Amino acid sequence: MRVEEVLSNLGMTPTTAVTMLFKRIVVTDSYPVDLTLTDREKTTNELMNTVEKFPVNKINSKEEALNWLEEDE
Repeated sequence: MRVEEVLSNLGMTPTTAVTMLFKRIVVTDSYPVDLTLTDREKTTNELMNTVEKFPVNKINSKEEALNWLEEDE
């Protein structure tokens, strides 16, 4: 899992990271992580939502592929 690799590189275990997070929540009386999306994340989400709306045609043969390429839309 990627998170374990990152934490290991920081010299921490998942348990240590969670414990530190909980202690920080108590000290600051808030959640210490910004949960807003970056502009890039917003754009990526918008793109993925748009792409999901495109129709998908399954092509099972070379003939079907050639016919699809020749279609005028």
